[in-house]
Amino acid sequence: MTGMLFTLLPQNCISNSYVHFLASRQFETFTTLLRAHMHRLGLSHTPNCPCETGPQTPEHILQTCPLHQEARTDHWPQGATLQEQLWGTKDSLILTTSFIQATKLEV
Repeated sequence: MTGMLFTLLPQNCISNSYVHFLASRQFETFTTLLRAHMHRLGLSHTPNCPCETGPQTPEHILQTCPLHQEARTDHWPQGATLQEQLWGTKDSLILTTSFIQATKLEV
């Protein structure tokens, strides 16, 4: 994980499942380093995703961004709803955090 949240936590103080839980909650609440959130804070010149198809939000990244279609297909070959990706089972959350890592996005 490369987001701000994980740089603040000692590596040996939390389990992997807790890391997956925290990452999905951070993504779920839109408190990320994605452009839409940073733009709301006045820290990005645009809310739009580099793919230029919409704002760079967690929903956009998880569901529709063409830049991450291959990673999305690798992680969810049959597709998955946003609800499954953000509020699903432990296994669903592990897939979501693995997807975030695969995109190499700073979240």
